[in-house]
Amino acid sequence: MRDLTRFVLSAVWRHRVAGLATFVGILGAVVVALVVMPRTYATEARLLAQRNLVLPVLSNPRRNVPTEADTPTRQASEAILSHTNLVAIVKATDLVGQSRRHRQLLSRLKHGLFERFFPDPPEDVQVERLVGMLKQNLWVNVTDGTVSIGVMWPDPNLAYRIVQAAQENFFEERHTSELALISESINILEGHVSDVNEQIRASIDSMARLRQSVAGTTRGPTVNALRAVAPSSEVLSAQSRLETVRRTIADLEQFRSRRLAEMQATLADQRNTYGAAHPVIANTEQAIRALSADSPQLQQLRREELDLRNTLARLGADPTGTVAPANTDPFVAAAALRGLERIQQDSVLNERMQYARSRLRIAVSSYEDLLSRLDAARIELQTARAAFKYKYGVISPVQVPLTPIKPRPAKFLAAGFVLASMLGLFVAVALDVTGGRVLHHWQIQRSLGLEVFGEAPPV
Repeated sequence: MRDLTRFVLSAVWRHRVAGLATFVGILGAVVVALVVMPRTYATEARLLAQRNLVLPVLSNPRRNVPTEADTPTRQASEAILSHTNLVAIVKATDLVGQSRRHRQLLSRLKHGLFERFFPDPPEDVQVERLVGMLKQNLWVNVTDGTVSIGVMWPDPNLAYRIVQAAQENFFEERHTSELALISESINILEGHVSDVNEQIRASIDSMARLRQSVAGTTRGPTVNALRAVAPSSEVLSAQSRLETVRRTIADLEQFRSRRLAEMQATLADQRNTYGAAHPVIANTEQAIRALSADSPQLQQLRREELDLRNTLARLGADPTGTVAPANTDPFVAAAALRGLERIQQDSVLNERMQYARSRLRIAVSSYEDLLSRLDAARIELQTARAAFKYKYGVISPVQVPLTPIKPRPAKFLAAGFVLASMLGLFVAVALDVTGGRVLHHWQIQRSLGLEVFGEAPPV
């Protein structure tokens, strides 16, 4: 082992120029590879998404909603990674144009070569390609009460913008979906209220006609006044939905204004810390511009508002008005029932009268139950709007990554240094081994099996 070590060290000394040239060449190639190699940056934001059971219970003590139905993190990953949301992220961040402007060296060379022979694909094809990249590189981790959104991307500034856009879309999607579910329930209840309202009017009319035919009198309660103005169920449903959409738009705009105020404050702090041309400031300004524009959820709501206004105008209703209240008062219907029961003591009513009266009693009971449920649903909607800001927030905001995760310069250079040293050593030893010269007496002993008794001095 000692002889082999001496041989290697002497070989390095004898061929130090070749070994040093190999070491420098390999290390230089490693540095060049580090410069031109595509980099990958990673960034992440942690969001708060927790239940708030205090406000709903205090506002509606009779609330009977399962706790698992009020899970803010439910299907968060599916919502963020959905194709529609990824397309919205690509468009909100102008990822097609920004990716073209922020290409790395090898990517620019490759695309420059391709563009000489092949034209650029249509924009929708480029969008789908970027959506595919986002599906591979965007991740969502959901735990109890938190949602983490992160991405790995070749450009640090674009990675920041992607996570920022995904975060804002998640907040708005949660806000819209939570309110939409309750709003749809309100629309269904209002439709049933309108139907039962019509049944009550029809029952009272039928009973009034039957009583007049049997008793020959017009005494007792009638519903002529009640039937004066009765909007159709389609009008009531459209008005209710329009009012809900307007409230949701107002809530989203208020939420966006609050987020803009927070980001403006962040931008002011960054300007006090960094220079005007710092990339952190440019990213924050870009995020503010993206947040100032209407999100996909807000655009969809505005289109729905316009459609509902056109529907109400087509039906002859006021498109700017609110929901018209129901015209039938259940207390009036109950009074009609009591009056008819008193009449029964003095009159012999036929079976049709008894059937109409039982139908009216059932309709009044159903109407009162529906009104109670409708009031509870409206309270739930107001509570959900007020509780949103307590359920969602930002724990750890997204930051512009400063160092890449691939390749890591320190590890890459250390590995290159070891490789260059080993190759330089190998070249020096290989020159002695392949040179055919005997440089040490132990080489004769090992190769020929002869004992060496001495060494003659060189002539």
